Amino acid sequence: MRFRTDEEFRAAEAREMAHAGVKTRKALYQGAGSVSLSLQDGRIELAPWRYAGRGAWEGIPGIQSTILPESVSDAELGAAINAALEKSRNA
Repeated sequence: MRFRTDEEFRAAEAREMAHAGVKTRKALYQGAGSVSLSLQDGRIELAPWRYAGRGAWEGIPGIQSTILPESVSDAELGAAINAALEKSRNA
């Protein structure tokens, strides 16, 4: 896995700001949420992240990941993702 260079990151962020119609990073990330999903050994793990500034995200202290079976229904998975996004936005 290759991480983006600073120049690539700034260019991507500039495209996102133009797409969103905002002029500052603060405005771009206001109300944003982030959730990571991983599938391993038949389990889906959802972890909400909070915005840490300067384009960085960090884990939320005291909030544990949600673990679901791989056989979870689409409706249940969607509800779990929405709940994790809500935790991320309110952190």
